[in-house]
Amino acid sequence: MKFTGSKLLLISANFLYAFYQWLVLIVITRKLGLNAAGLYAFILALSAPIFLLLSFQFRNVIASKVKEAVEESLYFKFRFFAGVLATFLTIMVACLSNSYAPTMNNLAITLFICLIKLIDSIVDLKYGFYQREQSLDKLTLSLLIRGVVGSFLMAYIYFISELNLFGVLLSICLINLIVIMLIDFKSGLNFIFSKPLVLAEARVVFLSTYTLGFVAVLDSLFVNGQRYVVSFLFGYEVLAQYVSIVYILIVSQLVVTSLGQIFISKLSLFFSNKDFNNFLHLTHRLVVLSMILGGSGVLLAFFFGQEVLTLIYGKEVMFDRQVILLISLSSIPMYIGSCLGYSLLASGYYKKIIKPMVFSVFCLFILSYVLGGYFNLLGVSLALFVSYLLKSSLLYFEVLKTIKKNRELAIV
Repeated sequence: MKFTGSKLLLISANFLYAFYQWLVLIVITRKLGLNAAGLYAFILALSAPIFLLLSFQFRNVIASKVKEAVEESLYFKFRFFAGVLATFLTIMVACLSNSYAPTMNNLAITLFICLIKLIDSIVDLKYGFYQREQSLDKLTLSLLIRGVVGSFLMAYIYFISELNLFGVLLSICLINLIVIMLIDFKSGLNFIFSKPLVLAEARVVFLSTYTLGFVAVLDSLFVNGQRYVVSFLFGYEVLAQYVSIVYILIVSQLVVTSLGQIFISKLSLFFSNKDFNNFLHLTHRLVVLSMILGGSGVLLAFFFGQEVLTLIYGKEVMFDRQVILLISLSSIPMYIGSCLGYSLLASGYYKKIIKPMVFSVFCLFILSYVLGGYFNLLGVSLALFVSYLLKSSLLYFEVLKTIKKNRELAIV
């Protein structure tokens, strides 16, 4: 597994874009307070599973179809209309939640968070075609420019402007739209609306990928599910404190995600060519890299975690050292599970992911509620670590079973 300059640059671009997304939370927390940050985190947690369910993981499907013809406009049409539906569903679910007050301001904030996610989902699909064509330079350029422009916007909002949460989200939405139109969709988005979506074609796409949408929801619930429990038990301000720590894992996971995106096509080729030894070898190497990344984070958290978080978010946000350490420990099985998930996606055995995910997500919710009630955020953090450890273990067994089964079929 060699890392060329282009691949290392892509990993750096992913990290920069993730850092920009983290900056949004930092700026909202420091500029507007914990309550605004908690509201932002809560709406993100509500919208993420819905958007992922209706995304059907098209990006990974397209990237793995290296030997098949793919009709580009059909996927974009489906993604756009699914995103519009996800926006309405998010607003409906938010209004039904006990943790959400359906005021005009909150509804407007929810709408613009959904619009940001809709724009991201459209460009994410474009990234899938970049991966399929091995156009890593285009993917890297887009992520770099979006990360740099977004970071400058956050610096302007923090040091110069006096925008409220609605104004911050409106600015992000407009800047994102302008950047992707200049970089990724230079000829415009007319091809999405030029012809109506044919239901028969949409049905074919849906039936071929709906399982992946369900898998994506389960994966999202690992990241966002605890936010529902924390907001229910402790409120928006404590939720903001908890998310402030967990978001570091999400930023770091983008490095692991970029590794999976880089090597999913290669894994798919190994598996389709029945080269199971190289498939398993590459999977193990990705796992080792994940362990190194997670272990480095644990060491940093142990020695500098509390001080760094206080420096970033301000002295008004209180951080427990034990909570920080437990969450950082969770990164190791979290990153391993992400790599194993990509291996199963590359093999085409999407359904193998479902049982481990359902069982571990169920454990996450139960343990978070029970342990959180007894030990507050420390209990919630322990639940996160145990659940990720369970998930990665079960996924690894599924990878081994899949390879064993296909080896036997190849011999026959």
